[in-house]
Amino acid sequence: MKKVLWISPSVPYDNVPHGGGKTQNFYLKKLKASGGYDIHLLTLARQDEINKIDLDSYGITYSYRLYEGGALRNTYRKVRNAGSALLPRHRLGHLIMSYEYGLLREMIGDYAKSFIENSKEEAGFGENAIPPKVDIVILEWTGMLLLIPEIKKYFPEAKIVCMEEDVFFQRLGRQYRSEKNLFKKRYFYDIYRTGKKLELSGLAKCDKIVVYSTKDRDLLEKSQIDSDRIYVTAPYYDNYGLSGESGVLHQRKTEVKSETENEVMSNPHPFIMFYGAMFRPENIDCAKRLIEGIMPALKNTDIELEIVGKTNDDSLKKYESDKIHIRGFVEDVGTYFKRCLCFAAPLAQGAGIKIKTLEALSAGTTVLTNEIGMEGIPASAGKDYYHCRSVSDYTNTIIGLYMGSKKPTGENAARFMEETYNLDRNASEFAEMIEDL
Repeated sequence: MKKVLWISPSVPYDNVPHGGGKTQNFYLKKLKASGGYDIHLLTLARQDEINKIDLDSYGITYSYRLYEGGALRNTYRKVRNAGSALLPRHRLGHLIMSYEYGLLREMIGDYAKSFIENSKEEAGFGENAIPPKVDIVILEWTGMLLLIPEIKKYFPEAKIVCMEEDVFFQRLGRQYRSEKNLFKKRYFYDIYRTGKKLELSGLAKCDKIVVYSTKDRDLLEKSQIDSDRIYVTAPYYDNYGLSGESGVLHQRKTEVKSETENEVMSNPHPFIMFYGAMFRPENIDCAKRLIEGIMPALKNTDIELEIVGKTNDDSLKKYESDKIHIRGFVEDVGTYFKRCLCFAAPLAQGAGIKIKTLEALSAGTTVLTNEIGMEGIPASAGKDYYHCRSVSDYTNTIIGLYMGSKKPTGENAARFMEETYNLDRNASEFAEMIEDL
């Protein structure tokens, strides 16, 4: 049985609310279910996540450290992270914050020592005997690349796999290129240059790099990463189509809904929706673009806006009105997908495949978004979704859908998802790739 050490800055569990966590949860548990792997997870967690951890029931052992929760810990974390959050040429390159990095480094050392001692004891080895090795180390998210020196120190023979949720330097590059202020532009450029150098240096030390689109593969190849070491799969998404588990779940929930969901179902007015992890800056920015840029152009209609997704940021609350609703976490996003006029995502930041876009397409929802929102998704503009670049593109398309002069694309979108994405096949092929290392 192969020994796998999986390292992540965010604990996975069923129904984790963010896209990266969903993908990690899926591949971690599917690899364990494939057989032949003894997996231990080193991870960080918030106080409110502890009771949600379900890894024991899947046969996965784990160790965690709290990184958030409690006034004292949160204050210390902010102070410890000040340099890594603000200095443009910080040694961690904005790939991970200092406090989280320090916790994970300590965890690797503690695990290595306990693993070595336990292995010696179980095997009856002498004091100077060489213990069994860790075969594979899987690094979840780009920032974990900075832990490779620590991994090599304790497990020099282990194969290293990086699960690259997105090409992080692309995200940093978009941030600096979109900045208009020259001083800020230089500041963000220094962050981009430092982060890119660290990311590519870390990837060069990996035996396999997992990306979630051919676009990310091509970007890494252009950056001189060996194509033989890049493995392309697809991210996990909740399938809200009738053939998907979330779609079936949605059908079962239609008779039992929260007060908010009943309000949505009974609302006679059409609405646009945006959905995502609303604690992420790129999603908050997108919501503000909808509120400040697009909704004013629809003021002469009865079209409303629903912003859905877990948040710890109250900056959007001030926009609430009769036509703008900030819902926060909802139990059944499918209610909104099925009922909305369209899903609109005028994203300006971020990188990689957007799970929210995949989920909206799977639900048969008409999607309006741009090249960032469709990044890595090979759907056809005008057929499977509407491609919008400017505010007028969005408003004209929304009004066209509202008036009936533009056709919904949801049926084509759902068909595209059924034909293009197969999660069971992806999981099986991922396990085969790990086995072949």
